[in-house]
Amino acid sequence: MVTGGDWRRWKPAIEELGRRGDALEQYAIWPLGGLTSNSPMVREAARITLVDLYPEMKTKLKQCRYQSIDDVEVCRQKLATMLLQNTGES
Repeated sequence: MVTGGDWRRWKPAIEELGRRGDALEQYAIWPLGGLTSNSPMVREAARITLVDLYPEMKTKLKQCRYQSIDDVEVCRQKLATMLLQNTGES
């Protein structure tokens, strides 16, 4: 369910995997990809999933001023900036 394209299932599926003892880091890639979706609804679902299940993401998204209601190109640029900061590049 996590790796499928249905964004509605990301959060409950990742939560269930956590209850089963799986390391959740490997599953962050799917909601991260959702942050750059053409759909503001998918972007918001991805943001909520990341903020709720990966506490460090709340700070990172806030620092880059990510807002799912922004134009998709603005969202992509902010996410690129955030990812570059995490790799130590500028």
